[in-house]
Amino acid sequence: MPAPNQDGVLCGEVVIDFNDIKSVGLFQYDNKSPFMLNLGSFLDTESYLNSNGEFGGDVMPVVFWQKSLKILTLTTYVNSPDETCVSLMDEYNNWK
Repeated sequence: MPAPNQDGVLCGEVVIDFNDIKSVGLFQYDNKSPFMLNLGSFLDTESYLNSNGEFGGDVMPVVFWQKSLKILTLTTYVNSPDETCVSLMDEYNNWK
């Protein structure tokens, strides 16, 4: 898990447990295919950093994970916060 405060920026981790891959936006063509996640809609506001899968890059913004994996990891970062973003740093500092 990342440090909660890195250079004055609040960081976090989201962990999702699921029984059905479709409930988290994953796709699998058939039982022999890898798990896939299209990052196209994410890439307007976030950028791919890393994963334990293979990233298709700009040509195909999809992450492919081997079907044998039980834990799929994906790390992205927010590009440039705009006026709609609200920092929770003050709330975090008051809480801790």
